[in-house]
Amino acid sequence: MRRARSLPVTSTASRSGTAPRDSLTDKQHWANREVCWVDLPRQGLKDAYRSDVTIVNPAIGGTQLRQNVILIPRWLATVPEPDLVTIFFGGNDWDSGMRGAEFRRTCTDAVNRVRRATRGKADVLLITTNPSAARWGAIEELAEACRDAAKDRRAGLADTDRAFVAAGRDNPNPLFVHDRVHLSKAGHAIVAETVIKAIEQEQNPKEKETVFKRSAAP
Repeated sequence: MRRARSLPVTSTASRSGTAPRDSLTDKQHWANREVCWVDLPRQGLKDAYRSDVTIVNPAIGGTQLRQNVILIPRWLATVPEPDLVTIFFGGNDWDSGMRGAEFRRTCTDAVNRVRRATRGKADVLLITTNPSAARWGAIEELAEACRDAAKDRRAGLADTDRAFVAAGRDNPNPLFVHDRVHLSKAGHAIVAETVIKAIEQEQNPKEKETVFKRSAAP
């Protein structure tokens, strides 16, 4: 993977329920206005790689992954040659009836679309569907689908599902705000730390556990 320089983040993941603006990444959402995980990696990556980092966050609350991939041309107009694109979905997909096997195909398709749109120049990082305290463990099959899709397409993987399960083993509630779905400051920090670790693992081959290298664009 090239030096982290521009990191467009195409990531939204919504709470259970039907509120159209709910999201783990959309900065217009009330839970994300003070702190949002997508802003946290900037300084850490800058310090680690001595390179300025541009992060573009086109998250839209309430969208599913299949709906959001059609917006790729919109953020490509802002950053036409990103080094890394992250994909972070699952809440709305689950509420719409999406389940493991179909979500695996959907994630695989999203990786393929990003690679085609960027002419194979962008690395892709799948972030596993995040759990919530409100339905702890209930949608883990979507996280597993993300793992499988990352392996299928040799994409990067940031396993926030396992990070949250470990951090919230005794009590998951502190990782979320009062609705037990959207992220607290501690929850945002876990997502950011997991993403940074996934990037760092690729930079250090001796510790590499996930694969960032792209296969040829389909």
